[in-house]
Amino acid sequence: RCSADEGRRATARMSPPSEGLHAPDGALGVLGEKVGTPDAYDPSQLFPVPRARGRTPLGLGINGAPLPFTGEDVWNCYELSWLMPNGVPRRRVLELRVAHSTPNIVESKSLKLYLNSLNFCEFASEDALLATIRADVHATLGGDTPPELALHAHSHQGSLSARVPPLDSFTCIDDEPIERLEQR
Repeated sequence: RCSADEGRRATARMSPPSEGLHAPDGALGVLGEKVGTPDAYDPSQLFPVPRARGRTPLGLGINGAPLPFTGEDVWNCYELSWLMPNGVPRRRVLELRVAHSTPNIVESKSLKLYLNSLNFCEFASEDALLATIRADVHATLGGDTPPELALHAHSHQGSLSARVPPLDSFTCIDDEPIERLEQR
């Protein structure tokens, strides 16, 4: 199971270390850096980028002034996977919606690394997974508005070769009961 304590321990194990995440030279987290893939749940991978970096030079939102626009950032994360309690891997597309009013946005590569840190985590349900992601991302974004999340099934129909039968001709066994799988 994944927990905040496990996340702190994972940070210590990760190779190479993530010390470049908060570079004093203004670098944007791990963007452009060569880094290892986390092997355990690690919310410290998430790197905040202050929206003021782009807004202040344009004279927007200075000293709390209202922004002249509304909206949201929409992220489609195609590489989300985790384990069910029986050890069966699941994967979905995560849709992440972030209000335009949050003080920060999440640096894209750090979000990918964070989502990869969930690959070997067990979650009791999709709701438990989403609650963990929502809390971790919200802590990085700051502000009062938590992100909205939705999971979508993968749809590969458009990219499959013409020689492969349509997906609806296959039987999905993802929800079939099985005994616990053990990692090898």
